Amino acid sequence: MKSVLSFFVLFFAFGSFGNSRVDSLQSILEGSCHDTIRVKTSLELANELYNSDQTSAFLLVNDAANLAVESKMYKLAAGSYNQMGLFHYYGGKLNESKRCFAKSKGYFDLCGENRGSANAINNMGVIAYEQGYYSEALTNYTRALEVRKILKDSAAISVSYNNIGNVHKDLGELQIALDYYHKSIDFGKRSNDQKGLAMTLNNMGLVFNEQSDYDSAFFYYNESLRIKKKIGDDYGLGMTYANLGVMAMRQEKFEKADKHADVLVLGSGP
Repeated sequence: MKSVLSFFVLFFAFGSFGNSRVDSLQSILEGSCHDTIRVKTSLELANELYNSDQTSAFLLVNDAANLAVESKMYKLAAGSYNQMGLFHYYGGKLNESKRCFAKSKGYFDLCGENRGSANAINNMGVIAYEQGYYSEALTNYTRALEVRKILKDSAAISVSYNNIGNVHKDLGELQIALDYYHKSIDFGKRSNDQKGLAMTLNNMGLVFNEQSDYDSAFFYYNESLRIKKKIGDDYGLGMTYANLGVMAMRQEKFEKADKHADVLVLGSGP
């Protein structure tokens, strides 16, 4: 598992509103409705079912993609393949995920959706990064960044700089990584992307920890914690507390390491 955080671009968030929502969506599909409604409803239902019935979720998203393509609804086709790519990613099928994101990009290109195309390229970069194909990851992240600069999308530019920094971090090019993380923070502040800022600050802490600059690592970890507490990012808090524990162990400060471990177990921090 990578020790740094990359940013995916998700168009659909997994979740569940309960059986009543599932029943409501299924009733729409069982009736007569326009192709646009059928595709959108299929995607939403697939999202609802993913955690409990992945087979049905995949069938729904595949049907949605096919119908969107047949009806020449290319933006919905792009969204369908993006969702399919996420399903494959969370199922550990990275090559299939990458192929879906490539198809998503193609359909975004067909309808002139540059922002969507850049997001798909970014997602292809995330998969390459996870697979350890760093050159491919850098190529995709850089391509996405170029489009995002044209669009002047500060939040997305921040994501790209963070992701590029992650690659250089894993390559051991720590100063280059820090340079990109600083750029990420600059654009993150412009867009007020608090969660993204917290992630990048955490990643900077990791780099300083690698350099044995523990004072700087402690500073950036705590800046990350401050934001995560503010926005209620419990998962992110756990990760940063874990990083603080690892740093304490490296310094042989075992009492502090135990304290951070207790925070992870108890779910609350100082």
